Order: sequence, then C-alpha cells, then structure tokens
Amino acid sequence: LRRGTMFFARVLRCAGGKSRGPRAPSWVSSSGSRFPPPVGLLPDENARDTLMGLYRAIFVALEEVPAEAKYRVNVEKTISHRMRLVEATEDLLELEEKLGLGKLEEVIEQAKDELQLVPFMTEHQPWKMQDGSVATKTQLKIELID
Repeated sequence: LRRGTMFFARVLRCAGGKSRGPRAPSWVSSSGSRFPPPVGLLPDENARDTLMGLYRAIFVALEEVPAEAKYRVNVEKTISHRMRLVEATEDLLELEEKLGLGKLEEVIEQAKDELQLVPFMTEHQPWKMQDGSVATKTQLKIELID
C-alpha cells in the first residue's frame, strides 16, 4: 500500500502537482463506513426510513397471502425481527453489524426484492395443493429420483 502511495506522489510531482499524501474517498456508504458501497448501489442518506417503509409495504402486501401459509409466516417473522433491529438501533454501522446481511444498500435491495416477490407468490400460490387446500407438513412428501 505504501509503495503505491509513493508511486502516486512521484506521478503528481512529475506532473507539476503537489503531493498531499493519500486522500479520503469522496464517497461514503449509507452507514458512514469508508468502504465503497456495493457496485451499482448508491448510498441512501435515509437508509433507516427507507428500510422501515419497505418493511411496512411488505406487511401490507402479505395481507393477500393466507395467514396459515408458511411463506407468509416465515416472511413476517423475518421482517418483524429486522424491523425491531432497525427501530432499536440509531447508529447505522451498528445496524449493519446487527443485521449481518451486508451493507445497508444491500439490505435495502433485499427488501425491494422481497416486495416484488410477494405478488408473484400470491399469484402462483405455491402453498396450495392440487385440490386447492393449503399444504400441511404431513401432506408434503418429496420423492427423490435417482
């Protein structure tokens, strides 16, 4: 790293510029970390508010899914847990750590993806059996083919 910095300083001197040493990046992720945001994702200055809005929208969208469907149960548990963490944690770096899902930009993308998935699942109803009843644990058997 130091060798690269020295090379950069020599290039600046040759070009007539002054070497001021390494500079801080001009970008900062949503959490305030100096690591770059994931490629293609821009920092969100209101990451907590964005997440809360997306999580509320997911809950509204899930109202179309039957309450006993495992998909709805699992998504509600997951989103409720994440909402509690977002509400309880002011510091964005700490929130990233507690969520353990990567950068906040990535967590926002995951929430957007889930919000797009809910209507698809509602339309195709994978929780229903062929006779129209909701599948239970005892009804589901998977036969493996060699």
